[in-house]
Order: sequence, then C-alpha cells, then structure tokens
Amino acid sequence: MEPSSFGLDSEVLIGLVALPVLAGMVGVRALAEGLRELGSLSEEIFRGDRLPILEFNLPTAERSSDTNYTD
Repeated sequence: MEPSSFGLDSEVLIGLVALPVLAGMVGVRALAEGLRELGSLSEEIFRGDRLPILEFNLPTAERSSDTNYTD
C-alpha cells in the first residue's frame, strides 16, 4: 500500500472527516426541529387567542349621542 501525499492513509483521513460530518448532520437536524417549533409558537401568537381585546375610543360626537346626556 502506497502512502498518500500527506503521509496519512486514506482510511485515517476518512475517519477524521466522518466525525465532523456526522456532528454537522445532527446539528442541522436539531436546528430544523428548533425552527419548526418556533414556527408553531409564532402561529399560536398570531392566531389571536392570546391577544387582548382592544377598546376603541369613540369620537366625542358619537359618544354624546350614544349615552344620551342631558344638560
């Protein structure tokens, strides 16, 4: 068996490269799962179930006619 130009066997190089590749694949999977979870949480926020009910202030002309104030 003839050594490579780096002085390392090709099996050793494959072994050294395999661990970072596998770690990257696991990291990408975890990142994808986290982004999916973030997406479902943002859906819940924008669905409107947890938003407060807003009270709109009526203009003074409409407010006085609605309450039937007498002077």
